[in-house]
Amino acid sequence: MQSSFLQKHINSIVITVLLFITFNVQAQTTYYVDVAKADNIGAGTTWSSAKKDLQNAIDAATSGDQIWVKAGTYYPTVIPTQ
Repeated sequence: MQSSFLQKHINSIVITVLLFITFNVQAQTTYYVDVAKADNIGAGTTWSSAKKDLQNAIDAATSGDQIWVKAGTYYPTVIPTQ
């Protein structure tokens, strides 16, 4: 009896942890940046729809998101005023 009770609780804990991990992973978005792209029109969520400018990906991202940047030389597209 005690073994069955313990097994039920272990199963419940495992399921809860797996659901927590699943929801955490789904909440994150990865944005891609590729300087060779023609513009920033794409959503930036795949390499084929990557953003051209790093700042556009930074503006689209929220806490917990990732930004992957393809190798290349990136220059600011807007020079800040002082």
